[in-house]
Amino acid sequence: LFSGDERTTATAIMAVMGHLALVAGAFAVLGALTLLWIALLRRQRRRKSRGPARTLAVLGSGGHTMEMLEMTKGLKVERYAPLYFVVASTDKSSERKVRASAARQPDAFFYIPRSREVGQSYLTSVATTLHATFYSWYVNRMMSYVEPRDHVADVTRMCCFGRALVWRLQPDLVLCNGPGTCLPLYLGAFLLKVLWKPQLKLVFVESFCRVKTLSLTGKIIYALGISDEFVVHWPELRQGYRRAKYLGQLF
Repeated sequence: LFSGDERTTATAIMAVMGHLALVAGAFAVLGALTLLWIALLRRQRRRKSRGPARTLAVLGSGGHTMEMLEMTKGLKVERYAPLYFVVASTDKSSERKVRASAARQPDAFFYIPRSREVGQSYLTSVATTLHATFYSWYVNRMMSYVEPRDHVADVTRMCCFGRALVWRLQPDLVLCNGPGTCLPLYLGAFLLKVLWKPQLKLVFVESFCRVKTLSLTGKIIYALGISDEFVVHWPELRQGYRRAKYLGQLF
């Protein structure tokens, strides 16, 4: 038998537990409805994914930029448009190279902090990579236009501060070829693919100069297994990485 105070305490505890159970149930229902909503939206977006593929390509510096220009110049406008280039904020030459080349010109340039400078230690590059990842998602965008096209108005509507780059651009294809700059964008694009846009394709093409070992960026992306296609230029390199594809020398 319980005394009056004990019965009051037990009643209060049971009431609290009842309220907690209701709150937990409400959160469970809300979570289930959220997952259902995301699944329905993903299915709807998959059905609507027709027409030209929005393409986001990351430029490194030096050889990386020239290799990417070789890859993107073969992309037909009617199938891959608009085309966006992402450049490291400290890269002063890539945009000039693009504008001076005969390669296909992008619809816009976007600048983010560089993940890792040449010669920077791996230890300090962790912090700079995290900074670049944050900036890729909540980016104060600097944009420069090329020749006006039909979709420039769409690009202009996206010009607002503090918005996520990959989530605002909603690319259908992300192309990278080894520079550290691509890692934050690749991670953000993968999260976009998982949560919102399952038809998004992530393609990593290792640099032509990598004959026997992958670049640091390539090793990270390969280990994470987040790339839809992982392409190398040399058969010797594929032998150590079974998921990689060797399609011959692409340029």
